[in-house]
Amino acid sequence: MEPTRLERADAAGPRRGLYRFFGAALGLCVATGALELGLRAAYASLPSVAALHDASYHVVSVGHPSDPERSCVGVEIRTLETPKLQPGGADLLIGGDSVAAGFGVAIDEAFGARIRKQLSAETGREWRAQSTALPAAGWCLIASRLSSAIPLLKPKLTLIALFADDLQAHEVLLIDGKFAAPTEAVARPMLRSLVRRSYLANQLWFLGLRAGGATGSMHPTPAGVARFRAAMIELDTAARAAGGEALFTLLAPAGMPRCGTGEAAAEICTNIRNELGIIAFNLERAGLPWVDLRELWQNAPPSMLEGESQNPMPVHPDAGGHARIAAALLPYVRTALRLPPGPESHSPP
Repeated sequence: MEPTRLERADAAGPRRGLYRFFGAALGLCVATGALELGLRAAYASLPSVAALHDASYHVVSVGHPSDPERSCVGVEIRTLETPKLQPGGADLLIGGDSVAAGFGVAIDEAFGARIRKQLSAETGREWRAQSTALPAAGWCLIASRLSSAIPLLKPKLTLIALFADDLQAHEVLLIDGKFAAPTEAVARPMLRSLVRRSYLANQLWFLGLRAGGATGSMHPTPAGVARFRAAMIELDTAARAAGGEALFTLLAPAGMPRCGTGEAAAEICTNIRNELGIIAFNLERAGLPWVDLRELWQNAPPSMLEGESQNPMPVHPDAGGHARIAAALLPYVRTALRLPPGPESHSPP
């Protein structure tokens, strides 16, 4: 007996569903492949770190790839960003985040440039300075970039400027107005491997971070603080091994006086003070040479960037603020370099 039309349709239904499924899967694969190829044609590197390359940063192998406990984010680190250093070495090497990089001021107005110019004027010879400072970098990137630069440059003095949030881990960086997200901060090995190999997966992960408003900031854990302290000790050791000295300094946001006037939220002020206190305690505990500039902005005219004055907590100092940082550090810089006292009326103890 011949099957009816309805019976034939019922029998063909599962096959049609299977054909549709495979057709959709094939279309998805083709579309995914096309997007992957398109992204590879559009970007010279993974989309999440394209800004690092556009800003003349490149990727090198540094750190301790086989020892996660000595890494910055608690996962295995194979590559980290480091700047393209100029040939010829350096007398003064500056490390830190956006404040050390001179965010918002002219290059020659940043405190590192001011210190270099003052040393040149006092000694009668031109001092060479280079910087590994990176906006939004936490201690992890600060330490990694310096650790690769110190042996190459052999500076007489490595000046490491630490800031209130440097104990936090940052997934998203801001480089010359562009966002970037190094893949080292991805904790899950399978996801980390995927976003390092696929441009499409990397772009989707990067867009997800930004869409979620992720700064990647995580309050410090005891294990993270211990790694921070160990990394700072290693920087001091590396500076001495290269024939120079290290000097650490600790800075507060330029808007910190607002905590005393009630203009800033109490929670923000408490968190900043706590993190500054943790950094100070660990620098002291490690016996490292450091300059406490946490109170630099108190009892003085505002020294914040004009564009940040409306922010709840202005972060970056203006040109006058950088001049104050340089003036406060110079006596300690001279002492570390065994230079004669300068024109200031006092010298560090």
